[in-house]
Amino acid sequence: MLGHVQYLQLTVNDEGEEVFVLIPEPSLAINLGTALFRKSVFDRVGLFDETLRISQDIDWFMRAREQGVSTVVSQRTALIYRIHRHNATRDKRASRSAFVTALKMSLDRRRRGAGGEAVSLPELPHLRKE
Repeated sequence: MLGHVQYLQLTVNDEGEEVFVLIPEPSLAINLGTALFRKSVFDRVGLFDETLRISQDIDWFMRAREQGVSTVVSQRTALIYRIHRHNATRDKRASRSAFVTALKMSLDRRRRGAGGEAVSLPELPHLRKE
């Protein structure tokens, strides 16, 4: 099950104080903080790749999708995420690079499984709303 993320942005108000401001609408994001999976899913998909500094969750979710893991999306907010200058993912260049690396790893796995031909990911009808 995946929930939504409610973001709070650290900003400086008119008095010069740092305050967190609510970003209006929660959004669906691939973020482990919003996920709840049975242990059997981890037994099937495997654990997180500890060699990845960023995007371990993207890699894991891609492997789950490759395995056809069924996912329910809850409309409820499951995570409040504070955005500030010390977030590991604030470096957009590094985040994009790590995201592309996770996608490339998925493509490589699917090519190996098909003798060099890229195998499509399963369709997303198994992604259903709560």
